[in-house]
Amino acid sequence: MSIFSELRSLVMLRRCAIALESIAASSREQTRLLLEADERRALSGFRPPPKKMEIGAFDPREASKRWRKQEVEAGRATEEELEEMYGRLD
Repeated sequence: MSIFSELRSLVMLRRCAIALESIAASSREQTRLLLEADERRALSGFRPPPKKMEIGAFDPREASKRWRKQEVEAGRATEEELEEMYGRLD
């Protein structure tokens, strides 16, 4: 190898090292900002709103109707094919 190709390789390695150092610094900064934001949220007494609770019973017939409707709308099967595979839904 000539001296010039070795120098080019050395310069390329140095550029890669600088880029990796920059990425590491950015990652550290992002982590610091996320931690600070989380601490601010905790200190301000932020609480997410409660989730709506739905109480009810599972109806297998209704679930089957919905699933069959989705299958037909998606074009994966026809009503006749579903009736043939799973039986009639009354």
